[in-house]
Amino acid sequence: MLAYQARPLDPNTVGESWRGSWLKRLNEMPLWPANWMEHQTRDEYWKHGSVCENYSDIQVPVLAIDGWADSYINPVFRILENLSVPCRAIMGPWAHVYAHDGTPAPAMNFLGEAVRWWDYWLKGIDNSVMDEPKIMAWIEDSMPPSSTKPVSEGRWVNLEGWPSKDIKAKNYALAKGKLTCEKQGGSEEVVLKTPLNHGLLSGEWMGAGVPGETPPDQRIDNGMSMVFDSEPLSEPLNILGYPYFEVELSSDKPNAMLFASLVDVAPDGAAERVSYGVMNLTHLEGHDKVVYLEPGKKAKAYVKLDCCGHKFAKGHKVRLSLATSYWPMFWPMPEEAALTIDLNSAEFTLPNYVGSDNKEPDMQPKSAGKTPVTWMSEGYVDRMISYDILTDTWTCITNGVGGVFGEGVYRFDDIDITVEHNLKRELTLCNRDPLSAKYTITQNMRLGREGWWTNSDITITKTSDMENFYITGEMTTTENDKTVFAKKWDYKVKRNGL
Repeated sequence: MLAYQARPLDPNTVGESWRGSWLKRLNEMPLWPANWMEHQTRDEYWKHGSVCENYSDIQVPVLAIDGWADSYINPVFRILENLSVPCRAIMGPWAHVYAHDGTPAPAMNFLGEAVRWWDYWLKGIDNSVMDEPKIMAWIEDSMPPSSTKPVSEGRWVNLEGWPSKDIKAKNYALAKGKLTCEKQGGSEEVVLKTPLNHGLLSGEWMGAGVPGETPPDQRIDNGMSMVFDSEPLSEPLNILGYPYFEVELSSDKPNAMLFASLVDVAPDGAAERVSYGVMNLTHLEGHDKVVYLEPGKKAKAYVKLDCCGHKFAKGHKVRLSLATSYWPMFWPMPEEAALTIDLNSAEFTLPNYVGSDNKEPDMQPKSAGKTPVTWMSEGYVDRMISYDILTDTWTCITNGVGGVFGEGVYRFDDIDITVEHNLKRELTLCNRDPLSAKYTITQNMRLGREGWWTNSDITITKTSDMENFYITGEMTTTENDKTVFAKKWDYKVKRNGL
């Protein structure tokens, strides 16, 4: 975001005022990560933009569209459950891209569906859009896990609303290493404490349709976690909705994290992550407050996993994977916690879809002509994980060259503007010390045309100790190779249950 906001106004568009407005923005621009870290619980900073604070504020009909590979999937079904206005939803397989671009494929006619919605509600055209299913959702088939997923295999299903009569709870109990249909009885406790580097193969939090961002085979991560497997399925199992895990546990530290993932295990052992969730256990009484755990005292804990649609094939196993860390996606707690889990109290609930296949959206995507662009050079994204055996230290690097998503350097032909955005993320962590975690992001944003070039170099580093987070960095911006702006940051933010 610092790089995006560092881009200048175009003097050919706004005239001589461009430089003054640009420098004013650079000078007043906050350090976004520090802003967010000042609000580590759900306070007014977050509430003011959240529709869930008052769903009745929404007084217009709503068409909600998203995809399973995006990071914003959870609100879609919640919106349908809570809005009182007419609404529909389409949940496809896509990443954080428009559905007519269709990554992963198949694409749909997003613009056509949107125009039909607006024709009905804004123009009064009777096109039967409200006679269609309230929810059209894509259920993905079991697929071999891969870090690159250009196509999602699956099918469309329909729901009359949310909650739906076509979703039946399928409950699993836990025994050592097993998901069972019935509780075993008695008392059985296990201690959960995973290596700090569990989560190396998490993939990206937000999919953008870029190679390398999908979680690959989870056997390495699952080998560091505590897993519970069902028997091989005698028939396919379809799920649609939110998996949910609850358990009684105690911690030996006041801060702790509980991670849970749902995994599809093929007969050859390949492990495909279907959904996951994480719970900061100091938030068990609500995300608006921090209540530290009392070491050794039992507490009722839960993890609500991300909404998903998936078909487990016959002969596959359902796996629940539990852990106390998920790095580099989540920052480590200040101390390594060991959780004592009461297996007899544990329950894992899957939203079993029992309906039939039906109507699908328009799957013939159309769009307007693209903006005229000339590609000046190719880009690429490297993703690497390395391990220092002597220091027990892991390093994860994402390096986007030419474009932050590997798209390359390009020129908007109509206005003769060339854009180049390079970004490198480097995260390191020593398994011996959660306080060793370090994250450095280095960016370069170059934008302009012949005779007028602007360039911003930005480096931000985050570290922490037992009490605080630290964010340091600097930005230098030039116009035609002459420095016009420079700034340094040095923030300390007190940890609050994180």
